[in-house]
Amino acid sequence: MAKTRSPCLNADRTRATFEIVNAQLAPILGLSVTERLEIVNVIWESITNEQAELPVPEWQIAEVERRSAEMDADPNLGIPWEDVKKWVLNRDDRTR
Repeated sequence: MAKTRSPCLNADRTRATFEIVNAQLAPILGLSVTERLEIVNVIWESITNEQAELPVPEWQIAEVERRSAEMDADPNLGIPWEDVKKWVLNRDDRTR
């Protein structure tokens, strides 16, 4: 007979983990928004510098391949980069 986990045990573990993380983050959460954003930026840069260690999920690879095949089948589906760039750069003109 398969052993099932009690949802309460998982909830307790999650709560305990949350409390530990909260205690560790308390000093950071007390900083100003600007200081916290600087920390986020440092963390984000450290992640992007180690990007090679992040595996790309199979579903994401499949989606890129699907979209690529779709564009190969009908190149008129997309919008040329120059048109998109022009549209983005001129958006201030559209909102006035």
